[in-house]
Amino acid sequence: MFTGCRHGETVLEYYPDGSRKASYSFLIADDSAKLRHGVQMTWYQDGSPESMELYRFGYREGNVLRWYPGGALKSKEHYAAGVRDPQTRYWNPRGDAFACGKPDEWDPGSGFWPHGPLGTDLCSRN
Repeated sequence: MFTGCRHGETVLEYYPDGSRKASYSFLIADDSAKLRHGVQMTWYQDGSPESMELYRFGYREGNVLRWYPGGALKSKEHYAAGVRDPQTRYWNPRGDAFACGKPDEWDPGSGFWPHGPLGTDLCSRN
């Protein structure tokens, strides 16, 4: 169980060439337990962002963004108190929005669901 908060900590990871790879933020409890809290980021080796998510007291909160190498937006999920909205928006590597749906139903290679492409107007969230 997470007891009183002693302090915060940020853990940084680097690629062998010294470029940043990841940044994770935690709250540290009195009993030394770590709880994710704050912005969590990962980067590709070329320096472009790979993912960004926010944790509040151990739960994902708000938008989770993922990018293709080079910086084009790949997907956007939304969380409230750790619960994911069932619809996720997807973009192709060119940056064109192409679909919205459950993440386990799509083929990232083709950009389509088994039952055909879905329009972004079907998303309940922007």
